[in-house]
Order: sequence, then C-alpha cells, then structure tokens
Amino acid sequence: MKVLVIGGIAGGPSFATRLRRINENAEIIIFERGAAISVASCALPYYLGGLIRNRSAVIERTPEILKQKNNIDVRLYNEVTSIDPDKKVVHVIDHQNDQTYTENYDKLIISTGASPSVPAIKGIDKADDAFVLRAITDADKIKHFLDTRHPKRVTILGAGTIGIEVAESFVNNNMDVTIVEQSDQVAAPFDTEIADIVAQELDEKGVHVLLNHTIKEITDNGKTLIFDDGSAHHTDMLFLGTGVQPNSQVAGAAGVKLSDDQHIIVDHHLKTNLPDIYAIGDVVETTSIITGQPIPSLLSSAANRQGHLLADILNGSPLEYKGFIGAGVSKFFDLTVSYVGYTEQALQQSGINDYRSVFITP
Repeated sequence: MKVLVIGGIAGGPSFATRLRRINENAEIIIFERGAAISVASCALPYYLGGLIRNRSAVIERTPEILKQKNNIDVRLYNEVTSIDPDKKVVHVIDHQNDQTYTENYDKLIISTGASPSVPAIKGIDKADDAFVLRAITDADKIKHFLDTRHPKRVTILGAGTIGIEVAESFVNNNMDVTIVEQSDQVAAPFDTEIADIVAQELDEKGVHVLLNHTIKEITDNGKTLIFDDGSAHHTDMLFLGTGVQPNSQVAGAAGVKLSDDQHIIVDHHLKTNLPDIYAIGDVVETTSIITGQPIPSLLSSAANRQGHLLADILNGSPLEYKGFIGAGVSKFFDLTVSYVGYTEQALQQSGINDYRSVFITP
C-alpha cells in the first residue's frame, strides 16, 4: 500500500507515524510545502515573546528523524498543486529544485490545515509591515523584523485567542500594544463573564483595547489606520489575527465535496466523497457530538487524534470517528483560560437558544 500525505504540521505526521507502527510494509510519503514539519504552532507566540528561546524547541520532529526511525519519506518545500482522482496521482512542485513531477497513490490523506485570513480592508495589500503567524517561517519573519527594525508600536487586528497571545509576546518585547476589535468583547468564543476578566488583565498589563472599532482604510504603507468615524491610529507594525480559512483549494478543484465555508466534508471514517481520499485536521468539517450539527474540526489536538484513528482505520480496524467536541486552552499573561464543547456565545452563533448557564466563583 502506497500512502501519500499532503501536509506535515500536525495531523499528517501523527497519521504517518501511527501507520508505520502498525504497518511495516506501507510506503509513506509526506509532502510539506513549508520549511518544517511537526511544528507546535500553538507555541509560536511564546517563541516570539522569549519564553521559548530555542527555535528548534517548537519543531517536534524533523524529516531526518522520521526517515531514520520510521522509514517515512518527508519532502519539504514540495507543494501538491493538483490531484487526479481518476488516475490516482498527484502533481507536485519541488520549490527547492524548481521541478515538477507526479506521484501515484493507493490512499491519499489531505491534512493541509488552514491559513490566516486577510480582512478585506482598503489598502491592506500595500501594508509593508503586516504579519500573520501560522508557520515557523512567519515567526522567523516577525523575529527578524523585531530584531532589525526595533518597532515601538504594534497594532493587532482581532482580539481572539491568537491576537491576545501575541499581544503578550509584544509586551515582553517592550512594545506599545494596541488591539483593535470590531465586536464588543475580547477573547471569543469565551462568554462575557470570562471575557471581562481577560479584558481587565489586558488593561492591567498596559495593552490598549479598542472594541467596536471597524477599520475603513489602511494608508501610509500600513502605518496609519483610518476608522469608520474618521479618526486615525498610527503604528509601526501590524499583526493580523482575524481568523483562518481552510486550505481546501486543491481538494475542491479535484472534486472533493466542500461545505459552504470551504471545509472538506468527511464521513465517520474520515473519508471524502472520492474513492481512497481522506482528510483530517483544520481543513475538515465533521459533526458535533454535542449538537449533531456540522462543525469545523479545529486545533492540533483534534488533528492528532484523527490522524491516529485514520491510521487504524486504513489498517483494517473497525473503528469510526464519533465526531468533534472541541477543547481549547490559552495563556493570557497571568491567566489560563480554557473551554470544552460549546460556550454560550458559540451556542448563540449556532442558533441554539435552549440552554442554561451557570456561573460559579469558587
């Protein structure tokens, strides 16, 4: 059995190493278009802030280790550009050698994850000093900018988890930090009782938070933000923490069925609508165990579990993926904030109003 894996950050390596443990004969190839595999993406803000000092500490496995210990062929800077499900081949660009080639498969695993979404703000495409944080190369670019340009002011667009986590990193770099959020609270999807505590923590740490602010235009190559009310805000650096979108373009072009928000739809065996093509991780939509509704499968913990389970399924185990619960934990300065399942805010966004909430102060 020849198994190709597209994507090497979380679910892909977890699937590949598990499959090797239970199947010594399978040929396994991982294609990763980036510079590293098995990157602990959740640790990148702490690498930027200096809590993690060694870059190699956020890379859990290397291609050399997977080849030596697991006999898995990992190809960095190799991007799968198209899938031919009829011929069961993928088309690949090797960016290091500027070459194209094809590779056939018996089973294909799509673990392409998600990419930061760039908001549709006039002038944002001309912002020279705007950054995102998803890959190790993104962290490298930010660190280089901090070390060489020494910016004093940074503005973060979005007060979600990633925005607040990088805010702490920038505070640790002795920068003046402003978070701009168009809604009326920080730290979605947490409920207001928790968000208010997080907002107080941000204020105590000197972070400026501008809620209910919508940016109309970005001028001066990213140095000036113009709000809807006409007021202006000046900055030396922009960070975009405005959400992510699934990397499903190649799958969709091959005929893989996508949801309305472009996630890959999988069944209880993590299989797509096309023969011998499966998907795991941030790129997929599955079913909520709590509500029974379709839900994106986010965070590396889910991707890793799906990878392990899919390896067992492909090796013949009569297992099924029961669905997604969802759990997350974040460190916001001196706070640790976590959730399991649906928060009240998430229920409301899903149109579910038949619920009860309890707030306990121990």
